Amino acid sequence: MKILFVIKEEDPIDPMNIELLSALAKQRGHETFLNVLAHKDLSETLGRVKPDVVAYSGKTGEHKTFFKVNRFIKESLNGRVFTVMGGPHPTFNHKGIQLFGENREEVPAIKGGVGERVSQRHVIIEESSLDALCIGEGDDAWPELLDAVNAKKSIDDIPNIITRSGRKKYPVPNFRERRTYLDDLPFYDREIVYDKTFLGYFPMRSFMSSRGCPFRCTYCFNYDWNKTYRTAKKLGKLHNRYSVDRLIAEVQDWRELEARKGYAPTQFIKFYDDMFEFRASDWLIEFADKFPREVGLPFFCLIRCDIFAHEKQDGSVQVNDEVLHLLKKAGLKSISMSIEAGNNFIRENILVRDMTEKEIRAAFKLCRDNDIGTFANTILGIPAPVIPNTGDKDYDGKLLKAVKDTQSAFTVARRQVEPNTLLGYDKERFERYLKAFDKGAPDEATKHEVVHYLEGMGLRHNAIDYDIEAVELNVQCRIDHTMFPRLDPYPGAVITDYTMAVGAFDGDYEKLHASYDTTSSFTCFTDREKMIQDNLAFLGQVCVLLPWLWPLTKKRLIYLPLTKLYWFLFLIGKTYAVHKRIYPMKFSLVNFVKSALKIWLVEYRKFFRGSSEETFVKKPKGIFAAASPTDTLGGRWEE
Repeated sequence: MKILFVIKEEDPIDPMNIELLSALAKQRGHETFLNVLAHKDLSETLGRVKPDVVAYSGKTGEHKTFFKVNRFIKESLNGRVFTVMGGPHPTFNHKGIQLFGENREEVPAIKGGVGERVSQRHVIIEESSLDALCIGEGDDAWPELLDAVNAKKSIDDIPNIITRSGRKKYPVPNFRERRTYLDDLPFYDREIVYDKTFLGYFPMRSFMSSRGCPFRCTYCFNYDWNKTYRTAKKLGKLHNRYSVDRLIAEVQDWRELEARKGYAPTQFIKFYDDMFEFRASDWLIEFADKFPREVGLPFFCLIRCDIFAHEKQDGSVQVNDEVLHLLKKAGLKSISMSIEAGNNFIRENILVRDMTEKEIRAAFKLCRDNDIGTFANTILGIPAPVIPNTGDKDYDGKLLKAVKDTQSAFTVARRQVEPNTLLGYDKERFERYLKAFDKGAPDEATKHEVVHYLEGMGLRHNAIDYDIEAVELNVQCRIDHTMFPRLDPYPGAVITDYTMAVGAFDGDYEKLHASYDTTSSFTCFTDREKMIQDNLAFLGQVCVLLPWLWPLTKKRLIYLPLTKLYWFLFLIGKTYAVHKRIYPMKFSLVNFVKSALKIWLVEYRKFFRGSSEETFVKKPKGIFAAASPTDTLGGRWEE
């Protein structure tokens, strides 16, 4: 069969999902093709390839474009094509609200989740023109699906596959066990992407040494991913690795292929694992011994700050440099350690990052002392509870609402604290405060005491204070490169329940962007607050490089309507930091300009085009001339 993969646009990071699925299909003797909607006419591709199967990997936000594309393909080929979507959107698309207290029973309950949820996977398959959805891991489901489609057999009973007819048989999705042995998977088919995109002359390659993450950060899909398999009693290991020999073999195979094909020689490797390593394990010791001898390329990986530093009960910090020294021996040049929040209350109780500010500062200092480039993600625009200033005339009502929101925040995050306990602090003292409200307006002394109490827990007086705190921590840690995505409540993240519980999000995933680097989609922030968040996101990188600019930035610059100018300054700062510290590579002048322009265009689309559904429009040609122009998708961005 001929299989066509469709992606929206090229990116500096390999679309490893497509590369693996293509390799698995080729193992079965199928031909695979790629269409990049951003610069390749879909009509021409359909006429030339005449695919039997079309496949998409859909993230929430870009799924809307793929639904539109799929309708066009079905109409263009008169329905004589099988179409399937996998990826995060069909896997994690749930709808429902986690409510608290007396309202909990008002939520329609579906057994199988901690926060009551109504699965929307069946809605997707019913309302779209797709023939099937692939949920969860596709390593084994995808080959079985292709075999069945090729043999014209039923696909309803294939685990991880959802169909219109099969949904009645399996109202609860039929998940297969997660794969724990990775070595028998084929090497990624990079040619399908590198022949069609600028990655062929970009000298950095992405690899994965492992899958999975055992941590429970509320903004990440891994919590729901692990819970799904735990519910199915097919959990398996939360973190699974390729062997060192298998990983090295894949890198060596690729370097031989790139030499034959004439791609730019690999200078740098980005390990795209959710978590590269947790300790000085036997695997890491072997990797540190073999990788520099047999590969000898510098690399980047992701790790947590608390792997390198641990705060003791007495407040002192114990630094563990063993893991870093092994990584450096292996060839580590730069590392990602996400901060995610500068405020302890948010980081511990809403995001559940389980690391202290002292641990964060110590980890970045350790890397800096060892000449390791550092990168950090830090989230802005988190709907956190705020407390009013004591001079606010509506003090009583606002404070009580803030307290209730705080209770909800902690209940969602930890899922184990009773509603009237706040953060495990002095319960009796806090209950006295609540009783004061019940008896009427408290006196001024009590008001000030309550505010002081909430401030001591880390609550701030407005949303922007949290964001300023986040950027300031990055500046003080002297991080080489930072990104400040705005929080979006994607399906599968625990924090999504929280944002709905506090009224910041209505559960409509159709409103979300494909990229989290865009302006906040929450209704709890004013347009001015969103502008300030965007300004902080862009100027934050500049201030990390130029710390002397930070006092002026937080006092004045972020309040000016100069977002486009700040975006341009951000791109200049990012290009410098990435090229010099994070991915230090040598480019020819031509390839550097090509790569920079491509990446800048991607950044432009993420921010300035992410606020609305993207469409690709090109006048139909040839056999597709009769198609509706509004449904025809192809070569360039609609301006």
